[in-house]
Amino acid sequence: MTGTRKIVLGGVFGALIALTTAYLKIPLGMGYIHLGDGLIFASVGALGFAAAIPAAVGSALADLMAGYQAYIPATFVIKGLMALVAAMIVRGAKGRLAFLAFVPAALLMMAGYFAFECVLYSPQTALAAIAGNAVQASAGVAVGAVLLPAVKKSLK
Repeated sequence: MTGTRKIVLGGVFGALIALTTAYLKIPLGMGYIHLGDGLIFASVGALGFAAAIPAAVGSALADLMAGYQAYIPATFVIKGLMALVAAMIVRGAKGRLAFLAFVPAALLMMAGYFAFECVLYSPQTALAAIAGNAVQASAGVAVGAVLLPAVKKSLK
């Protein structure tokens, strides 16, 4: 893939991550889930390690657009690391089970937000958010699993 194509794909993924995170929310009793994490994982399939940039920037922009400014620095770091971990693992994975590389990355996301919310709020509040973060992480892995083969196929 050429450098120009990678930059363009990174910009497209960053914008899609920002928009789907900030505006395509599926309400649940304990909050909501969004499709942004699934697109982060899809970007890993397209961009490899470079997916960390649109993951970090797009997710941080989503926090800005959705009114979660306190989360911007943590989200930037957590989502960037999430993409890096997924890229490291998925690089060696082959076949239909490649999406399982997203599970450790999703667990990292949950741990990152738990630690951040312990500092921002309290350990009790962070514990209360674990269920919602687990549902979000699961949704991200599921959406990523659906999108990954399509993304890889479209790049060939």
